[in-house]
Amino acid sequence: MHVVPRGFMRTRHFGLLANRTRRRTLTGCRALLGQAPSEDAQPESATGLMYRLTGVDLSRCPTSHHACAALQSP
Repeated sequence: MHVVPRGFMRTRHFGLLANRTRRRTLTGCRALLGQAPSEDAQPESATGLMYRLTGVDLSRCPTSHHACAALQSP
């Protein structure tokens, strides 16, 4: 993390990425750059990520390769 010099205060709610105007500002920036508007992607599940990265399917039993059922979720 950047260390601010003595006497200065870090401001996180100012600029192009300020929460209040972030969506509108980024849409305008993308239009000026000629990029297509981005779609809000759904976050990938841990099971899907593990399968995509390693090829290991966490929904299957590692021994019998049958479908497993989650008994308790965190």
